[in-house]
Amino acid sequence: MKSLVRFLFWGGLFVAILFALDQFLLRVPTEAPGLVEVRTFYLDFRERLLRLGKGGESPSIEDEIERAAKEPPARRASAPPRPAAPPRPAAASRPPDPAPPEPASPRYLYVDRRGELHFADTLEEIPASYRREAQSLAR
Repeated sequence: MKSLVRFLFWGGLFVAILFALDQFLLRVPTEAPGLVEVRTFYLDFRERLLRLGKGGESPSIEDEIERAAKEPPARRASAPPRPAAPPRPAAASRPPDPAPPEPASPRYLYVDRRGELHFADTLEEIPASYRREAQSLAR
C-alpha cells in the first residue's frame, strides 16, 4: 500500500509539473532567444496533437506552406526584433581587424592498400603510388 501511495504521489507531482510547464509556454510571452524557438515549437506541436485527438487530419507540409504563403505578413509568426547591438568602441582602442583568410588550396583524399581513408593538404604529402587515385576535395 505504501508503494502505491508513493507512486501516486510522484505521478501526480510529475503531471502537475508538466501542466505548469504547459501553461507557462502557453501564457507567458518571452523574448529570450532560446525560449522563443522552444515556445514556437511547443505551440505548433501542441496544436497538432490536439488536432489529432479530435480526429482531424493533420495537413501535409505542402498544405502548410501554401497556407503560410497566402497568409498576410502581419499574421505570420516571427521572432520579436532583437535589441540593437551596443556601439563598438573607438577604432583607436580596438585591435585591427585580421586579414581575410586566403582561399584554401584543395585537400585530397586517398585510400591505401588496407582500405583506410587518408587526407592530405597537398599532392606532395601523398605517397607516389597513391597520387594517381587521389581525389580532390575542392568544392
